[in-house]
Amino acid sequence: ISKDTVPPGAPSAVYVDLKNQADQITGTAEGGAAVTATQTVPAASGPYGATAAGGGAYTLTVADTKGSSGKPVTVAYLVTATDAAGNLGTATTLTYAVTQ
Repeated sequence: ISKDTVPPGAPSAVYVDLKNQADQITGTAEGGAAVTATQTVPAASGPYGATAAGGGAYTLTVADTKGSSGKPVTVAYLVTATDAAGNLGTATTLTYAVTQ
């Protein structure tokens, strides 16, 4: 028996701006991995977490951020995946200008 020591790849991440409700981050990671997003801009919040499905798809619910087309608010998150063996993969930096 050999122990898994290989970290998962960096997850893909897309910000979904849902007007007047909590926003989401969706993407893919290693199937079954624990996916975590931590907001770094405009202020620290989180972590927000979910488990990637067997095929790797995941959806995280994150805090609602308000912006407008005339005054967008930039948000940034570090998104990571940790596999079942506890190996932490490389972080993905996600930046998005909220306009709703």
